[in-house]
Amino acid sequence: SLPEVAGNAAQLIDPAEPAALAEAMANVMSQSDLQFDMKEKGLAQAAQFSWDKTAQQTAAIYGRVVSHEMA
Repeated sequence: SLPEVAGNAAQLIDPAEPAALAEAMANVMSQSDLQFDMKEKGLAQAAQFSWDKTAQQTAAIYGRVVSHEMA
């Protein structure tokens, strides 16, 4: 889910509310300290993800599914 991936590194808005998107964008664009904070949090959040970890988790899930179906 997006909140899980973004963590606290993003401002989540209601996609059905264009005004909320415009306000969030204006808020970030007008505050350099917020830009820096979000950048740092974004880099830290991104560091938690890797293709190796994703492949291992996917293989583990497939393994559980196959084991369950064979039981």
